[in-house]
Amino acid sequence: MKIVANKEIEDNDAEMSGTAPDGQEQSEAEDLCPSTHIIPKESSLTPAPARLMNTTWCKCATCVSLPTEMESVCCQEIEKLKSHLQGRSCITEHPIFQLYCQREDVVNINLRLVRRFPPPASELNKCLRRVCYRAFSAWIHGYRGEEGPKPIPACVVHKVRSRFPSLQNVFTNFRFSCDPPAEDMAWE
Repeated sequence: MKIVANKEIEDNDAEMSGTAPDGQEQSEAEDLCPSTHIIPKESSLTPAPARLMNTTWCKCATCVSLPTEMESVCCQEIEKLKSHLQGRSCITEHPIFQLYCQREDVVNINLRLVRRFPPPASELNKCLRRVCYRAFSAWIHGYRGEEGPKPIPACVVHKVRSRFPSLQNVFTNFRFSCDPPAEDMAWE
């Protein structure tokens, strides 16, 4: 059993088990970009349907409405984030977030650390967003480990997308937009 968007599901899907349909092990790259978004239960989260198409669940006043309930989480609701807030109303006000997720020169250097070659111009901002999500996740959650994607608050997603927008500026539904959920991008 796994917890997916705060619901238990059976783990009988070969794709989720780490084994490809033909019985072969998946590559490390595939493992880093799981198809199922696994988020730990947080006791402070309101029921999922109350989170769609509104931001009434937001406590920092910076979150935006995102298309799925698992993406709709505020920085003040994630336990590991609370110690980093240090009296701030939102994690996006923290100097470390500003440095690693908003300063284009620093984000570009980090992009060069994780890629061997520059991305095509059409993919640059998407790659920069991915680097920001990775930096944020490493700062808050530490090593990626084997637990799967960690939640990235809607306020962080909003600030990163605003700073490094999609060329088409389409972020309406992750299945049809340029970006999957931020927590998955951090694992790609």
